[in-house]
Amino acid sequence: MKARAFCTLYVCVYLITNTLSAQTINWANPQKGHVVNANIGANYGIIYRVGYGYKTVGRLPLMATLSFSVPSGDQLFDDFATHYGLEMVFLKWRHIRGTAAIQGIYRRFRNDLVTAKNFGAGLSVSLGVYKLRWFAAAETGFDKAIITHFQHSDVYEEEFPLVKNGWYNPATGGNFNYGLRTGLSFKNNELTLRLGSIVNEDFKSKPMLPFYLQLGFNYSIASRAKH
Repeated sequence: MKARAFCTLYVCVYLITNTLSAQTINWANPQKGHVVNANIGANYGIIYRVGYGYKTVGRLPLMATLSFSVPSGDQLFDDFATHYGLEMVFLKWRHIRGTAAIQGIYRRFRNDLVTAKNFGAGLSVSLGVYKLRWFAAAETGFDKAIITHFQHSDVYEEEFPLVKNGWYNPATGGNFNYGLRTGLSFKNNELTLRLGSIVNEDFKSKPMLPFYLQLGFNYSIASRAKH
């Protein structure tokens, strides 16, 4: 039990470092097309992320998203996360926009003791003011580790011979976040900022560093009109 609890704790720490998944864009931009972005985040260390999205226009626009992130370290690709999903505008009134996003998540964590592969999901909503040159919105979201596969190293199994490999459904592993997203837009470029707080799903405890901070850059490539 102590061995399992230790591994679960180690993986949960990694899951928290990857709650910063939402792509931040200016929904007042009237163009549809491709959006590529890169950002750096601070939460239990430094996290690098690159992403791609395709944005539609219309009365209620939406964007399909895909991103890849790694924490800083000597072995960058031992740990990584991918996020894929949809974000859409469900409220559009003057300069007010309300958005909702749903994402699937795949993460991998590896150290000398265990390799853990995790599937999860995330939901988020935001509400704020969006203009052509700037935007600011409040946001909240929930990120959940649904199922995790543990593969322990030979060294670990020698120390704890009764440990079992396989798929586990963690009792914990979810986090709520709430904060702000804002940005400045100029031509096809956007500088973005997200910051806020994180609390565990029991609403009674917080991670050691109960905040997140993310700086990003977006570049939009408008789709050509068909003739």
